Amino acid sequence: MDNFKPTPASPIRHKWLRRAAWYVAWSITACILLATLFTAYTNHRVESAISRAKAAGFPSSWDALLPSRVPDADNFGAIEDFKPFVAVEEVATTSASKSPLGSNIKYLDEKGIDALKSIKALKIKGGSSNSQGAFHTSSLAALRQQAVTDNRLPLDSGNLSDSDALLKVFEAQEPLWKRLHAAKHRTHAALFIPTRPSLTATNPFLTPSMTLASIAQLKARAYIHAGHGTEAIEECLLLLKVADLRTVPTLMEHLVRITQINLLMPALFEGVSQKVWSDAQLAMLDQRLAGYNHLSALKESIKAETIFAREVRDFMQANPAGGKALFSDFQGNSKADRLLIGSFSKALCNILCIGNLESSMHLLEFLEKPSENNLRNYKGLPQTQWGPFNGMAAAGAGALEGLLKASAQGQSLLNISRTAIALERHRIKHGVLPQTLDELRPAFLPAIPLEVFDGKPLHYSVKGNGEGFLLYSTGWQGTDEGGIVNQSNPKNGNMAWETP
Repeated sequence: MDNFKPTPASPIRHKWLRRAAWYVAWSITACILLATLFTAYTNHRVESAISRAKAAGFPSSWDALLPSRVPDADNFGAIEDFKPFVAVEEVATTSASKSPLGSNIKYLDEKGIDALKSIKALKIKGGSSNSQGAFHTSSLAALRQQAVTDNRLPLDSGNLSDSDALLKVFEAQEPLWKRLHAAKHRTHAALFIPTRPSLTATNPFLTPSMTLASIAQLKARAYIHAGHGTEAIEECLLLLKVADLRTVPTLMEHLVRITQINLLMPALFEGVSQKVWSDAQLAMLDQRLAGYNHLSALKESIKAETIFAREVRDFMQANPAGGKALFSDFQGNSKADRLLIGSFSKALCNILCIGNLESSMHLLEFLEKPSENNLRNYKGLPQTQWGPFNGMAAAGAGALEGLLKASAQGQSLLNISRTAIALERHRIKHGVLPQTLDELRPAFLPAIPLEVFDGKPLHYSVKGNGEGFLLYSTGWQGTDEGGIVNQSNPKNGNMAWETP
């Protein structure tokens, strides 16, 4: 044992250990350097995009987009049933939170919110018989059968008509409905949430507002089939007042509003076709519908989304630790890991903000070119500059194209319905339908609505018996199918209003 001597370490082994240590050190340094340079590069690009957006007239704060405060007595959104959705406070989040703005909002009256959220509309499970497009929908008999299946009709309802049975389904909401109708004549409709607007991007009021609009549509249709035109039009006006409710003009809120107004279309179709409304009532409906312009509202919503994107970006720039919220599953414990994650998250937010601003400016520039006046000319978003994560930015901004299509289709349905209302008013006054749409001007329409997609006239013809008509748009694709609706995909073909 005294003669034992340890074997000296191999010089080659020491050499590779030193090389590995230097390699790790230089790799970390290179990554930090690249991350820093990349963040600086994206900072330059996003600041340039913000400058161009300001030059293009994009607002720099919410003040230019949010509605002005009005007295509660003038505001439909101030009724007691809606107040739990605006009783909120801002709460700072923990580092493990996924909140991109470092805060969330806490609702102080959860039970009040649940009271409205628990109300359910009536839907045909597994899809509806809506095979004719937005102007046709499920029969009352089918809806009644669904109510029976859902145990929402009492056993003693067998002697009721389909209309009365459908109204009975919603008897439990009568107290709420009286409050809604009593307030619907107020001039304004806004929910004033006392916190940062960006925090309400996931607004829990949107789902209940959709439910209220759905019930108003079903009740309107029930009244129409029962021959109660006055009650039916009051439900239509209530639906529109619910659709008027404003919180923060996000793209999601814009899409919900389009859907709500689209819900009105079957009731309008049935009310006009069954001739339950007078000329004065139809004129009142047309006046309300004339106040909607989905493409103009889309512009405002796009501007609001750019403010949200900039607020997220500004928060990440001011709070490098905010990267923990976005990448908490991947962060390490070392200072280098935290630095890399902070730089990476800041650069990623920059890239997403750039994509948002550039695509928004491109779409607004297209929408504000009246000389082109043809949405079918839209060729998509421009190619982004080469760079890491630009593909992710382009994918997120691509959602704007879907909203452009939804806005155009919703506005086309509005234009068709207003023209159909004017045709019925002409029939009431003169006893016959006009041979051309030009005869509606100026007595029934100040201007004849055109095809939203290409600015050309809507297609119109009187049926052989002189009692009915066909009015249609060729839709997004522009293929003239003679007003025949694509039953397998109504939204991509002609959009038609056809009376017997």
